[in-house]
Amino acid sequence: FPAYGDQYDPDYSSLQYDPDLARKLIAEAGYDGSEIVLWTRQDGYADRVMAAEVVQQMLSAVGLNVSLMLEQSWSQGDPNVDMGMWTNPMYFPDPMGSLGIMWGPNGFGVNRGLWGPKIENFEERWNDALYQPDREQRRKDYYSLLQEIEQESPYVLLYRPYESYIVASDVTWQAPTASRPYVLTFQANAFDRE
Repeated sequence: FPAYGDQYDPDYSSLQYDPDLARKLIAEAGYDGSEIVLWTRQDGYADRVMAAEVVQQMLSAVGLNVSLMLEQSWSQGDPNVDMGMWTNPMYFPDPMGSLGIMWGPNGFGVNRGLWGPKIENFEERWNDALYQPDREQRRKDYYSLLQEIEQESPYVLLYRPYESYIVASDVTWQAPTASRPYVLTFQANAFDRE
C-alpha cells in the first residue's frame, strides 16, 4: 500500500485475477471435486455475506466445489471448515502493521493454528526484517519474506473494503488513510471543534 511510505514497492502485487491460470493450477494439483467449505461470520461488515457469495461464485467458475458456512461466531476449530474469510487490519502504515501482527512468528494466524510456517529460519529472518535499521534493506528483506509467505499460502488477499466516515461540520478531523476504524483515536485532543 502507498501508505507504507519508503517501504512500499509499487512493482509488487499480491492481487492477480487469472481464471485460466487458476484452472491450470487446480488441474495440476489433482483436485477431485470434493466439497470445499468457505466459512464466514454473518456480522461485522455489512457486505460480508455478499462478499462470501461472490468469492464462492468466482471459485466455482474455475472449477472448485465451494459451499458456504455462515455463522455468528469464529469457528476455525470446526473440522469441516477448509477456508475462512476474515479481516487483516492495518494497525499502522507499515508492512509489519498488518502482515506482521497477523502472520508473523507470534501473530494471530500462527497463534490460532491457522498456519505453521515452514520457511527456513522464519522467525530469525522476520526479526531481521522488522528491526533492520537500513530502510532499503528492510524493504528488500520484507518483500523477500512476503514472496515466500505467499508461496505457502496462509492467506489470499481478496478485496479491500471501502469505509466512509461522517463528521460533524464543526469538527476538524480527517480519517487516516491507512488505519482501520477500530484503531482510530477519538480522544479529546485528537480533533478540534470550530
